[in-house]
Order: sequence, then structure tokens, then C-alpha cells
Amino acid sequence: MSEIDELVIHRSENGFYEGFNTTVTVTSKILVALLVIWAAVFPDDAQRVLLAIRQWSFTVFGAWYIYAMAFFLVQAGWYWGNETSIRSFIIFPGYR
Repeated sequence: MSEIDELVIHRSENGFYEGFNTTVTVTSKILVALLVIWAAVFPDDAQRVLLAIRQWSFTVFGAWYIYAMAFFLVQAGWYWGNETSIRSFIIFPGYR
């Protein structure tokens, strides 16, 4: 077996986060909330910084982004046509 087969991901057994890793979801929510608060309190700074990040990412990853999105759309279309639900594809790839 490879190491990836032995990887244990702790998921919540019940409640609002059932089936998800609570640490990952709560951390993501906190980071997004902080970003929204920062943009609301300092809109000019947020606009300047976020535009600079977008410009850099388009310059560096522009072509790769197009390839990645095309690959994702082809796979999503293939999965959509199968019996596998799109939810299981996005949340638990390889899970049937």
C-alpha cells in the first residue's frame, strides 16, 4: 500500500459539519470572514492589494488556469453523465 492509502482524515460524525473535517471548514470560514471584514473596513487598501494579487496570478498562471478549467469541465461533464452524483465527485473523489 502507498502512503496515501494509509492517510487518515478525521471527519465529524454528526451535526452541521457531518462528513467534513471540522478544523478545515472552521478555519476556512474564519479566513473568509476576516477577508470580508478587512475589505469592508479598508476598501481602498483591499482593492489595491487584491488587484495586485490578481494581476500577478494572471501573469504567472494565466495559461495553466485555462488548461485546468478545461480539464475540470471535461471531467465534470463526464461525471455528470454517469450515475455518480456531482456532490460525491466534488466532496469525496473516488467514493461511490
